Amino acid sequence: MLEKLKNAEFGRCPRCSCEDQPCLPVGSSDVPGQSTVKIFCPKCDDIFHPRSEYQSSIDGAYFGTTFPHLLLMTYPSYRPPKNSRQYVPRVFGFKLHPSAYGNRETHTAGGSGARPGTAPGAAEVDATGLPVGGVGTAQDGVPAQ
Repeated sequence: MLEKLKNAEFGRCPRCSCEDQPCLPVGSSDVPGQSTVKIFCPKCDDIFHPRSEYQSSIDGAYFGTTFPHLLLMTYPSYRPPKNSRQYVPRVFGFKLHPSAYGNRETHTAGGSGARPGTAPGAAEVDATGLPVGGVGTAQDGVPAQ
C-alpha cells in the first residue's frame, strides 16, 4: 500500500493548497453496502469523492474508517506536514471580516423596504447606528428621560 501511496494510485488532493498531495482510500462507514470509497488527503485531513469511475463503485467498508490513519501511524515518515497556507478571502486587496457575510441571508430582493436585519416596527437608525432624530430623543421629538 505504501507503493500505491507513493505512486498516487488512489488519486491526488483536489485542493490547490495541498499541491497534488497523494491520497489514500477511506470508507465513511464500516458497514458494507452503506457508502462507496472516498479518498483521504493526509495534508488537509479532508475526504473527497474519487474522480475515477472505477473507484466510485468500490464499497467503502473494504477499507473502513481506520485504514489511512492506521497506515500513517505505522509509517509516520509518510505523513506530510500540515498545510500552513490558508486561503484568505479579499475584496480589492482588503481582508474580509467574518461578519461580512452576515447580512446576505436577511437581505431579499423586493422586500418590505426596511433595512436588512431590522425587525418590523423597530426604530430606524442612521449609518452610525444612532436612532434617527438624534441621540436622546423619542420618535415624537420629545426628549427621552
